[in-house]
Parts: sequence; structure tokens; C-alpha cells
Amino acid sequence: MQRMRRPRRSGSDHPGEEGTAGEVRGKRRELREKMFKKTRSGQPVMRHRIEHLLETALQG
Repeated sequence: MQRMRRPRRSGSDHPGEEGTAGEVRGKRRELREKMFKKTRSGQPVMRHRIEHLLETALQG
């Protein structure tokens, strides 16, 4: 007996959603790499952290 398969969902069901899952993952990976970047002495790079804080403050 064959199983019924669900139809695949399209990438964006909601209006206003931007990008595909691959693009979103790429942005998230890029942000994570920036946030974990360290200087030679092992300190976090503050420029990336401050940029992220400013972006989130301006969005909300």
C-alpha cells in the first residue's frame, strides 16, 4: 500500500516575508561569524557587536 505524501510548501506563504530559507541561513551565519570574531589578544571585536545593537535598536 502506498503512503500519501504531503504536498511541498512553497518558500513563502505569508506576504512580506523576505528571501528564501537559504538566504536567511546565510545572513544568520554571517552575523554569527561577525559576533564571534576575536582580536589577536582574544577579545571580541566590539565594532560588530555595536553595529548589531544599533540595527536592532533602529528596527524596534
